Amino acid sequence: MPFSSDHALDLLRKAESLGRLGHAYLISGPKEAGLEPFASRLLGVATGSSHPHLDAWQQHEARIVRPSSKSRRITVEQMRDLEKEIHMTTGPSGFKLGVIVDAERMNAQAQNAFLKTLEE
Repeated sequence: MPFSSDHALDLLRKAESLGRLGHAYLISGPKEAGLEPFASRLLGVATGSSHPHLDAWQQHEARIVRPSSKSRRITVEQMRDLEKEIHMTTGPSGFKLGVIVDAERMNAQAQNAFLKTLEE
C-alpha cells in the first residue's frame, strides 16, 4: 500500500519516538516521487539531524552509493566499500548510515556482495 511521503514520515517519526525504528528501509517508486529527498528526510528522522539532500549527508555521516561509470552500474567495488564503512565505527549520531540510489543498477557481483553484507 503506497503512502504519501509526508504520511510515511509521520509513521516513521512515531516509530522512532516509540524506539521501534527499523534498521533498514526499502524506498521504491517512480523517479517523479522524489525518492532522494525522501531518503534525506528519513535519515533526519533517524538521527535528529537535518541536511538538505543526500550529497550533504555524505559529507557528514552517511555513505551514498550511486551508479557510476559509462554503463551507469553499481559495481562490486562500491558495495565492498560500503561494507567496509558499515563495519567501522558509527558516525556522530551513533548510527551507521548507507543509502543505495538506483539499486536496480547493481550488477550481479554487486548484488551478491550486498546480500553477503545483509546476511552478516
